[in-house]
This record gives sequence, C-alpha cells and structure tokens, in this order.
Amino acid sequence: MPNDTPNPLAGKKVVVTRARAQAGKLAKMLEDLGATVIEFPTIEIRAADPRPTIPPLTEFDWVVFTSTNAANHFLDLVDASDLQNCRTCAIGPGTSTALRDRGAKVDLIAGDHIQEGVLDALHEEDALLATRRVLIPKGDLARDYLTDELKRIGAHVTDIVVYQNAVPDVAPAEIESFLDAVPDILTFTSASTARNFAHILGKERLSRLRNATVAAIGPETAAAAREAGLEVHIQPAKHDLWSLAQAIANH
Repeated sequence: MPNDTPNPLAGKKVVVTRARAQAGKLAKMLEDLGATVIEFPTIEIRAADPRPTIPPLTEFDWVVFTSTNAANHFLDLVDASDLQNCRTCAIGPGTSTALRDRGAKVDLIAGDHIQEGVLDALHEEDALLATRRVLIPKGDLARDYLTDELKRIGAHVTDIVVYQNAVPDVAPAEIESFLDAVPDILTFTSASTARNFAHILGKERLSRLRNATVAAIGPETAAAAREAGLEVHIQPAKHDLWSLAQAIANH
C-alpha cells in the first residue's frame, strides 16, 4: 500500500547503484518521496564485443526480452520492423516501454519482473510453447533459468549475448567521499549491482555501512546482497522500481 505521509523519506540519504544512464527513474521516484539521492553507479552496461550476428527473425516464433538493456541493445543490431513476423514478450512494463519507444511491437507483457514470471506468462499465452522456436537476447551475466526451462519442455531456444556488464573504476577518494556522506539506505536493482558494490568497496569499507538499511528489488538481488555480506531489510512483493520505492517509504 502506498505511504500517504507527505515526503516519508525526508532527511534520508538513499543510494542508487544503477548504471548512470539508468539511475534517473528510480532517483526521481525517491526524490518525490522526499529522499536525498546519492548516485553511486556500480555497473556499466556496454554493447557486446564482438557484436553478435542475429539470425533472421523469421526463424523464430518468439523473441523474449528479460531486461530493458536486452531490448535496447538488441534493437541496435536489428530493425524494429524485423520483429513483425514473430511474437515478442517483455518482462514488465519498463521493458515493454523500451521496445515501443524504439518502434517495436509487444505481444505479451509478463507481470512479474523475474524469469519465473516470464515462463509462466509464456505458458499461459501459448499452449504450443513446447514446440516453439524462441530467441532470447541477454546480458553476459544473465541467469539461464528461462533458457533451461524452455529447453526442458522441448522448445528450441537460441540465446545471444547482446550486452555486457562491467564494474566501473571508482577512485579511492570517491569511495571515501561516498562513505563520509553516511547514507541511510542502499538500493540494489540487480544481483550485479549488489555484487559489484561489495567488490568496489571491499570488506573493510563495506563494514562501515553496517547501520544502513538495504533494499533489494527481488529475490535474486537479495540473495546476491546477502552473499556479498549485506543484511537485506526491504524486498517488495512486486519486483519493479515503483514497488521498491514504495516499500522503502513504507519501511
């Protein structure tokens, strides 16, 4: 339930660890709730190198996008009109918006923002899923759950890495300045942001944030944060940015 208190995050310093080009949406939501946002990117998204060759899309029944990064980098490699002869599935409204903004059609939007939810949506939509040819553009660190499960039921799956995740170089002085700000809340929107955050800071510096509240967008992200040595305090029931911001406000 949304928090009805005006500016419930007033006086709170909230860290956004998303890639710099993608931080704005969550930052704006948190600022609207009264937070002072600290951007500390722990991930850089880069086009796959070398650039992959995309097979003719007429060879596929479905193209499934499990992130906005996958959508945008895939559409850097093909024309949106090439998707007209197959069906497309997007994980959540953010990814569907990214596709439509680039002129691509969206046939199915999975309501749950994790791969398990995408698989459920595909099953509900397509009774012949086990016979279909499926293309999954993805990042180099993406989970294999959807690919493995589709193959397990008999579908013909091709997954292609269209972008790569990199750890940004952060100067020691920048890290110290960040820690001196004494942030109240840390937000993680992917497993990579949590793992990279711990890697950039190192164990000793990470211990200086033991009093900070940690918010993870979903179970995979929460598990990565815990493995990195962080206690997770907030995890929304729905795995999207708006639900994450509201869960932080309610907390």
